[in-house]
Amino acid sequence: MNRLRFFRRQADMTQTELGKIVGVELTRIHRYEAEKQRCPWEMREKIASALRLPVEVIFPDSEV
Repeated sequence: MNRLRFFRRQADMTQTELGKIVGVELTRIHRYEAEKQRCPWEMREKIASALRLPVEVIFPDSEV
């Protein structure tokens, strides 16, 4: 399972809820989770903040 999806579910959050928090439609969150679209660094930071986790935990390929 995709790490973003795993941690979003751990936070008991829907794709719609996460999308509203970070300012995108749920389809964008779905694309990130399905790895059909690469998540830009700025969005990674917003998602990590929303899930209250370090970027590197959710996106281990992130370079700091």
